[in-house]
Amino acid sequence: MTRIPATTTIRTRIAATAAGLAAALVLAGCGSGSDEASGAGRDNDGGAGDGARESTVYQFDEAKTADDTPFAVSDSPVTVELSGELESALPAGAQLTVGQYTISAKAFETGMCRLYVETEFANGGQGTLSAPRERGGDNPHEYVMSALTKDRKYSDAAVVDELPSDEDLEDDGEYITEDFSKMTFVDRCSEDADDRFLPLDFLYPGEDGELETFADVDIAVVGGTQSGSGGTTLFLTGDTEADVTPAGEWTAPDED
Repeated sequence: MTRIPATTTIRTRIAATAAGLAAALVLAGCGSGSDEASGAGRDNDGGAGDGARESTVYQFDEAKTADDTPFAVSDSPVTVELSGELESALPAGAQLTVGQYTISAKAFETGMCRLYVETEFANGGQGTLSAPRERGGDNPHEYVMSALTKDRKYSDAAVVDELPSDEDLEDDGEYITEDFSKMTFVDRCSEDADDRFLPLDFLYPGEDGELETFADVDIAVVGGTQSGSGGTTLFLTGDTEADVTPAGEWTAPDED
């Protein structure tokens, strides 16, 4: 992992095909009544990298059904967290390492996208996730990035005091701040809602000390809004180890 000020400018990439973007936006429009959000959500002050913009909250309610319809939000930050009901379904004694993520995204005319992630750790999670382990990298920042994103490798990630501006991003760039709280990922934009840009995990230490996933969300970043205008749409598809009762309530998973 390198420590650099990230000053090189983004290189031009071929834009995503119009057909792919149109298909994603049609899907978003099917599940949304506005450009701001589809699915259940509430507003929360603030947003990742967006100053005072309001953030829509995603709490995995859509994961109760089996239709896999993604939660879609256009041009708005999203706070990803567990609802109180879902958190109460954690296995006995389990303590999550992350309380919430706040994410925002931007699509560029080059066909590249930037995803910004702000992490709020919980229960000493920063120390837990940055501790050495067999998989995940060679230093604390790599351990954290890998743990939060399903064991992806980040040997080329840059540790920075502040995240770079859009003009200073690099193709396929990966950045994390020195204090572990903020990350930025640069990659080709998702073609549709099923084209995962990044996964994020809600982890807890198991009885044997190994990290266990309780909930996770796949994020797709598509250029364009649900109304067909310019901008960016985030698609979130969540999953959890919790079970659902016939009445639609979260309950702790059965122990094998």
